[in-house]
Amino acid sequence: FDQGGSGPTNVAQHEDDIFQFQEPHLSQTSQDYFNYSDPVEDGEICPLAVRKVIKIMRYFSRVLSAMEPLAQQSGLVDALLYHMTKKPHSVDYEDEISSRVDAIAVVVNLACAEENKIMLVYHPGLLDAIINIANHDPID
Repeated sequence: FDQGGSGPTNVAQHEDDIFQFQEPHLSQTSQDYFNYSDPVEDGEICPLAVRKVIKIMRYFSRVLSAMEPLAQQSGLVDALLYHMTKKPHSVDYEDEISSRVDAIAVVVNLACAEENKIMLVYHPGLLDAIINIANHDPID
């Protein structure tokens, strides 16, 4: 029975096996907004792709039969909330403003469905963000 002494250990067990599947580890930082980590800022996803997906979501969210299922997608409202409140960088300022407007439009469209209204009102931080944007945001 080895109690941490100088006995032999199996070093191979402690090394990472590059041929074994490992669950991806998402880093949680204090800057994460409602448990949402931005994969664009982490360098994992192309910013243009994210802008295009948000634009597509804007169009999908206008379809009456899609409003409820979209709002029920895990993480969608958190992602929209993140993009609604994200401060634009100077490099892609116009594109990021457009993405913010699209994210806001998706929430507006989803709120049109009676089934989504209660869920959206009680979503942590969403109502505060909407009020803050309405009162203080310079976006036209």
